[in-house]
Amino acid sequence: MIGGYSEKGDLDEALSVFHAMDEEPDMVTVIHLMSACGESNAETGFKPNHVTFLAVLQACTHAGLLEKGLKFFNMMTKTYEINPGLDHYSCMIDLVGRRGKLKETLKFIQEMPLQSDAGIWRALLSACKIHHNLEIADMRGEMKSKGVVKWPGQSVVVVDGKCCMFTVEDRCRWEGFGVFETLDG
Repeated sequence: MIGGYSEKGDLDEALSVFHAMDEEPDMVTVIHLMSACGESNAETGFKPNHVTFLAVLQACTHAGLLEKGLKFFNMMTKTYEINPGLDHYSCMIDLVGRRGKLKETLKFIQEMPLQSDAGIWRALLSACKIHHNLEIADMRGEMKSKGVVKWPGQSVVVVDGKCCMFTVEDRCRWEGFGVFETLDG
């Protein structure tokens, strides 16, 4: 019902049904509601920011909603004039790639106004693996030739009031601080 009201632009009814729900809404329901809010922002005063759009794009990616994801990406850039960051582009590349549109995904990367990073290429390579596309997967060699460096992920924890930042391989540096004992519980 929320989807129907949202598609008609009836935000009041969509919100009424949403608030009357007895169960936790699923991603599709939230996306429909977000769509209704975004389309009627003039009367509601609703103004999403880059974090709002990142959450919605991630939800679209996980739900496989390509058309909705493209709609929100365009809404973000054109309606709200929010410049997407690498995280937004990574979501879109993941979404388009998972749907098997690998050439479109590569074109999306090539037309990005930002320098691609390892996360962008990882999303493309993951889609290539899912869809068994070795031709585009050969981009990995192009990544190396362009100097794209994959930096290891870092974690930060606070132990005894001190921030400890480390990578998965960095166990010995923080041994004496109780970081891993804290994490292992």
